[in-house]
Amino acid sequence: MVWLSIMGLATRVLTVGLAAVSLSCSGAVDFRAATAEQKLDLAACLSEGGYVLYTADYCGHCRRQTEMFGKAAARLTSVSCKKKMFDDKEAACVEAGVTAYPTWVAPDGSGRSGVRGLAELAAWSGCGP
Repeated sequence: MVWLSIMGLATRVLTVGLAAVSLSCSGAVDFRAATAEQKLDLAACLSEGGYVLYTADYCGHCRRQTEMFGKAAARLTSVSCKKKMFDDKEAACVEAGVTAYPTWVAPDGSGRSGVRGLAELAAWSGCGP
């Protein structure tokens, strides 16, 4: 637990850092410092494994999620659910049960909403070394 003082207000912050977990103790890749090749391998593994990223064009968190992959984001299987905030969702997004963006959906139908770190995605999907 860490205490921060912002403009005179004391705030408690639990420091966990799940998205930045280093897996190096098990010999796995530390995705905080992943190379372009490692990001490409992860993106390819996710796509080939049937993992789909559901996004919305106006969603800043979605952009942040894809930016983590750099140029390798082009290899991800992704579906844009909405072009504008008040548009109807695409049928594929309704069928997948997507209610928030970004959302990753596994082949078994399980999902993870919100921005996810590369290490977390690698562990969840089994795409890590």
